[in-house]
Amino acid sequence: MQYFVYIGRHNRTIELFSNLCAGIFYSVPTCSKAITILDNIREKYDMIVFFEQIEPSIDIPNIEYLRKQYPFLYMVLVIDESLSKEEGLKYLKAGINNTIKYETSEEKVFQDFSYFLQRRKEQKIKALQLKSQNLEHFQLPLWKRAFDIFFSLCALTCLSPLLILTALAIRLESKGQIIYKSKRVGSNYQIFDFLKFRSMYTDADKHLKDFNSLNQYKEEEEEEDIWGEDIAPDAAEEDEILLISDDFVISEDAYIQQKNKEHSNAFVKLENDPRITKVGHIIRKYSIDELPQLINILKGDMSIVATVLSHSMKPNY
Repeated sequence: MQYFVYIGRHNRTIELFSNLCAGIFYSVPTCSKAITILDNIREKYDMIVFFEQIEPSIDIPNIEYLRKQYPFLYMVLVIDESLSKEEGLKYLKAGINNTIKYETSEEKVFQDFSYFLQRRKEQKIKALQLKSQNLEHFQLPLWKRAFDIFFSLCALTCLSPLLILTALAIRLESKGQIIYKSKRVGSNYQIFDFLKFRSMYTDADKHLKDFNSLNQYKEEEEEEDIWGEDIAPDAAEEDEILLISDDFVISEDAYIQQKNKEHSNAFVKLENDPRITKVGHIIRKYSIDELPQLINILKGDMSIVATVLSHSMKPNY
């Protein structure tokens, strides 16, 4: 999945870009609000940020901060006119990778962006595979592998009626593959297909795009901007208590407010998600969608301990 985050307020450009981008499109008015989105996107290699130009004195500190926090982020500066050589060097040094004009409507430009993200991810996977060849090979103990095989076979046998009924329900409700596959990195940096029952419509991307288009101009509901003004963290007041992490700098009071709001809104997002099927809601609620991972365990892609840990750490959307 590819993600495109637009930071700015130019409504016409936002509308054009949202229609031309081939992935999930977000629009936020300030850099500080974009941080909340960036932190929730797991793979930064699959993302492009469009940064609307205001003026260098305002833009540069925010671009430098984003570059420091997200080193692999690809940032595109949205400009009205061509940059001077001096301005171009400033933006380039701050962390901008490319530029694009306001209200650009050439579809090929955005196709090139998508192709670039795809190629970059493929190169990352190849780099991981090459790296694994230079590492000491990890091998699961024989007793542990035997236990995984025995447990997964017994579980698949006992749960086979439930698996068959779930597969039939998914097929009857909507067209598409019954099993959803996504790439994961296992032991020794080996890439494998992570298996789950499909819980979304096959045109989920289109549904989400429609949902975003209805809400891309809507401001957050009359809530205080807990991230503060759109400035670099160095400008914070000296007497303010700050919490510093690898991904953000935020005041203690603001962090508490943010976590309270995230907790109170956690289930609303799931209920309103237009991509999830009726069967999908049920199998997600009872974690039935995770059962095909027993096949991953049987094949040796995963282990019982790794499966339990990954499930227990899954967010409650």
